[in-house]
Amino acid sequence: MNVDQPTIVRHQVLPSLRGVIVGIVGHDDVAPPGGRARIQPASSLLILEISLTSPLHIRPLHAGLDADVAHRTFLAGLSTAPVQTVFFGRHTSIQIYLSPMGAYQLLGIPGTETARIVASADELVPQWAHDLADRMTDFTNWPQRFAAVDRELVRHAGIGFAAAPLVTWAWNELQLSGGQVRVGELAQRSGWSVRHLGQLFKAVTGVSLKEVARLIRFEHIHAELGAWQLSDVAQRHGLSDQSHLCREVLQFSGETPLSLSTSRRPTAFTALGVQPGDFGYALRNHR
Repeated sequence: MNVDQPTIVRHQVLPSLRGVIVGIVGHDDVAPPGGRARIQPASSLLILEISLTSPLHIRPLHAGLDADVAHRTFLAGLSTAPVQTVFFGRHTSIQIYLSPMGAYQLLGIPGTETARIVASADELVPQWAHDLADRMTDFTNWPQRFAAVDRELVRHAGIGFAAAPLVTWAWNELQLSGGQVRVGELAQRSGWSVRHLGQLFKAVTGVSLKEVARLIRFEHIHAELGAWQLSDVAQRHGLSDQSHLCREVLQFSGETPLSLSTSRRPTAFTALGVQPGDFGYALRNHR
């Protein structure tokens, strides 16, 4: 293993889980003496992590999280703020990426209870997560681990609640537009009022339509930094000017556009091996 970069092993999501799970990866990394710290930009996907070795410490860069959260199995809820991850020794884990609606269906917990926090899965879903990490350590290779995770996910994917189709539609439209569709336009196309659509959406995701739109737009901007002039990136994504872009990037990543583009921060999309735009088109094909 290259000690400077983690090993990522991608696992194909079972057809029966594609409406719930966005992607599954195995993650293996070794820290230098003193530990390894990375900044993780905000993401429109939630992560259910199962640590097979040392736990991952989550530390906030902005207010909203506890000072230091570390669980072997945890859910990182939908958040608009970046965090710092820290681990010591070897960190091996399985990371399950979920849309807000997928998390609602898998866990049976609305986003209003999980947004902007990192919570122990043992406490969120004790009926099946209380010893999940321990059971995963019985397996010595990725195929065995992934097969065991698939069995758990298939067995429990129906314990939650399916989100209203209107919420799923709105989230998909935000993804497909790169976060550029206006909330008023979205409501008009849905046939419902802005108030009704917004309340329904926030009840499932825990975050407002406008915030999620900005977050998704940031993800598209992040993917283009370094490939275009900042003024061109701003124009492409409907921002007023370069200063506006800098403010958006700073909020969601904790860094300037230059720092973010050169640091090559890990994201859900780099882990899954896709671009935000690719993800949007995949949604269109799986409605």
